[in-house]
Amino acid sequence: MEQASSNSRTPSISSEEEAFDLFESDGEEDRGEGWATVQVQGKDVKVPAQRVHIWESSKMMAEWVSGQVVKGKVCLELGCGIGLPSIAAALCGAKKVYATDLSPTAIKELGAVIRINNDHPELQNIVPSVMDWNSPGTPSPPIAGSIDVILAADVNYETACTAPLTWTITYYHTPHVTRLYLASRVGRVSLQDSIDSLSETLHPDGTECLHHDEEATHLLYCYS
Repeated sequence: MEQASSNSRTPSISSEEEAFDLFESDGEEDRGEGWATVQVQGKDVKVPAQRVHIWESSKMMAEWVSGQVVKGKVCLELGCGIGLPSIAAALCGAKKVYATDLSPTAIKELGAVIRINNDHPELQNIVPSVMDWNSPGTPSPPIAGSIDVILAADVNYETACTAPLTWTITYYHTPHVTRLYLASRVGRVSLQDSIDSLSETLHPDGTECLHHDEEATHLLYCYS
């Protein structure tokens, strides 16, 4: 599949004001309260202030991701939102990170985050892309080549999403090559359904709980 050029994806911008011109919500510009700074892999990264309340599963995955997991690899994040795990993967040396979400607005905002953080050239390796799990083979822009690592943080919060999520993961998962990392809050109504579906589809004996936070309220699973 043909990949969109990086020049068309991440044109430079000269100011934070110009970056906010890229934000739209329900047809209106969303200038919010400006930019907030968050720490990702020990580096300061600017994100829209209205998005600073990031889900804990995304924070945990972004903190856990390391060069050992993603360096030199092609990664795919599902349901990325503001893309914290994708940002972490890029900062840890991922060769390419496809950050995908159903929401065009979320993808547009992530593109602005990449542009405004031009002091982190690694973020240019992130490709924000709109993806519908009911049609995983047609993301825009398209995904080129095979995927080494799939990142999915708190994407299993609706039971109705279990089947299309599993289908999408299976579509991009190459047995014995791709590794899937799934982070979730304990108590999600569809968590066990997602675990059972993914384990049965990918590898019955390949599931491992790698990590949990201090309160054991959020878990990180690995599927090999």
